[in-house]
Amino acid sequence: MLVYGADTISDGEEEMASDTRRACSDEPVSVLGCGMMGTALVRALAASGHATTVWNRTESKARALAEPGRVTVAASVTDAVAVSPVVLLIVSDYASAAACIDSIAEPTALAGRAVVNLISGTPEAATELEKQV
Repeated sequence: MLVYGADTISDGEEEMASDTRRACSDEPVSVLGCGMMGTALVRALAASGHATTVWNRTESKARALAEPGRVTVAASVTDAVAVSPVVLLIVSDYASAAACIDSIAEPTALAGRAVVNLISGTPEAATELEKQV
């Protein structure tokens, strides 16, 4: 599943959404990409109690975010994906995103996981990436 953004919640759905937020409040999350947006999200996720795993192609950027018991650095995209049901994809462009997905050792590793695409680009590039996921 590839998620592109949040839907508008009607008044009738608010209670269900609130229950979902409570149930997911401590869900582990993996973040692929530690640029400005990725770094901010890692810090926010860790501060709100999520076990957070990070990967970045420049390992030193990921290491700078490590916090014992809160933020773990993965050695590979495969390792990051393996530990979380939610994966935030926040790399610089769709070519980098495709390279991340291609680097996953097990082709079925994304099955059952929510891959949240936070990359700017064209609808066509998003569609192509979705086919990989």
